[in-house]
Amino acid sequence: MSWTIDIHEDAWFALQLNGSHEALPEGDFKYENDRVALVERKTWSDAYNSWRSKRLEDQLSRMLLREDVTHPSQVILLVEGRKETLFGYGGGSRKTKADSQRQAENLQAFLNRISAEICPVVYTSGQSGTLRYLKALATRLDSGDFGDLVRKPTIVSSSRNQSHAFLETIPGIGKTTAKKIAAHYNSFGEFFLDLNSFSFEAETNQPGSSDQELMKTFLWKLGPAKVKSLKSFLTAEDNWISHQTKSPRKVLKTMGGSN
Repeated sequence: MSWTIDIHEDAWFALQLNGSHEALPEGDFKYENDRVALVERKTWSDAYNSWRSKRLEDQLSRMLLREDVTHPSQVILLVEGRKETLFGYGGGSRKTKADSQRQAENLQAFLNRISAEICPVVYTSGQSGTLRYLKALATRLDSGDFGDLVRKPTIVSSSRNQSHAFLETIPGIGKTTAKKIAAHYNSFGEFFLDLNSFSFEAETNQPGSSDQELMKTFLWKLGPAKVKSLKSFLTAEDNWISHQTKSPRKVLKTMGGSN
């Protein structure tokens, strides 16, 4: 888990990231753990000149084609600074200003396409913003949170809504299902006992209408995917530990992750 900063980048970055300062074949910053993150850093002027000369496409292509089966790469293009500084926004003649704006818009359109189709494009306000982003990137890669979009449920004062919020932290369980579970059972204990004894594999037909079977009918209607998600989450010790030590969160989507 270490940073390598390209020799052409400011040594300040290597010092702040406690990384090595040496030549990189691709990218300006490389972070290595189970995955490799390659970051290409450009100021707006750099990005414009590289785009006009088609060098930017070549740089990104070489980063994306980097072959390392044991350490898959995450390629990121980072654009640093204020777009308004490109070609002296606000200065010169009206025609010069209009031309500058049009060129900047064309570059932004290209960056939007890269972000949507090729790799993430990150914008920072300056060197300090770039440093903050790189440190945060390393933290997420180390924790395994990289690629996860999370939603923190609102924890409110009423005990019933707290129950909803807790259930919503379980992957695959949304607000509607959480409300159904909380409305159907009198307590978590009752719900856990029912869930633990229920098995889709043991039920060859839809359950009947006795009191005991009615509870199974509720779980039956939830479907195998939700029941499996509930069981695996509620029986895993590390999930209980994380709920005691972290803010509740729900993983909504994973993009390019290796979880």
